[in-house]
Order: sequence, then structure tokens, then C-alpha cells
Amino acid sequence: MAEYKEGMSGAKKLIILLVILALLLGLFFGVRAWNKHQEEADRGTQVLSFEPADVTSFRYTLDGVEYSFTRGKDGGWSYDQDPSGTPDSDKVDNMLQAAGDVYAETIVSDNLDELAKYGLEKPVFTLDLTLKDGSEHGLYEGSVNSMNGVTYACMKGESQIVALASSVSGSFLPASDLMEAAAQENLSE
Repeated sequence: MAEYKEGMSGAKKLIILLVILALLLGLFFGVRAWNKHQEEADRGTQVLSFEPADVTSFRYTLDGVEYSFTRGKDGGWSYDQDPSGTPDSDKVDNMLQAAGDVYAETIVSDNLDELAKYGLEKPVFTLDLTLKDGSEHGLYEGSVNSMNGVTYACMKGESQIVALASSVSGSFLPASDLMEAAAQENLSE
């Protein structure tokens, strides 16, 4: 009979340990889900989303120079200002990837009459693109707030001025940096 009581005591300990394990696992997965939710909330509001493979053409201004590219039937890119040049498709797609998932940290203003206040009357960077479905999207960056480092921007067809946590323009390069070696020689001549 004494052995039976010890067995029950061991079974009770096992059950208690299993309950504690279940509680710890529940706590772990709960904290993990909460952290994921917080990370998504910290990203802000998505203001531009597309897949680079869906882009058929795009143009951007960088340091006052406009560059435009068109995707060919073969999936490769051509530089519209110099059709003889051959852009490196990986470099072009990397630029588009950076612009394909843009989040606003906050909405700064619902009044487009304040464009000048945020450096958007004459944006320092513009990006206009067309997708396979025919839709057109645009991102226009203005000044950078020196106090908190946010970049002010507005989207084509939207009535809000937003603060971006990071600038999209920093991922875009001059055409000469996008060309394959043979095309770079032609551009420098």
C-alpha cells in the first residue's frame, strides 16, 4: 500500500509538471504573438505596396535628373533615355524592391495646401510607376526633418502628407550605376 501512495505522488508531480509546461508554452506563444502584433503596429500604415515583377515602367528624379525605364517582353529593362544601354535587371529590381513596401510612420497633415511646409511643393525625389494591371502609383519625397530624421512624403492621388521612417530615394541610383559594363562605356562617352 505504501508503494501505491508513492506512485500517486509521482503521478501528481508529473501532472503538475505537465500543467506548468502547458502554462509556460501558452505564455511563450502568447508573448510571441503580442510581439509580432507590436512590430506590425510599429511599422505604421502601408502607403505603397507592389511586387517588382508587376512593374512595367517607372520613372524617378534623383538630384534633379529624370530617369525612366521600361520592361521589355523578355522581362529585361531598357533605359528610355538611351535605348542602346542595357540596365542590370537585378540592380533595377533591387531599387523597386525597396520602394515596393513603404510604410508611413505617421500622418502629418490632411491638407495638401501645406506642401511647401514639408518640402513637397518641389519634391527632392519623385517616383512614378505603372503596374501590369494598368494602375499607376507615385511617391513624392520632400524635406527631411532634422530633429527626428523622418522624410515627408505624399502619394499620388492621396490627400495626406506622411512621415516615412526611412527614405525611399536612398535606394535609387543614377542610370550610369545601373548599366551593365558595356553600356556604362557608352554612357561615359
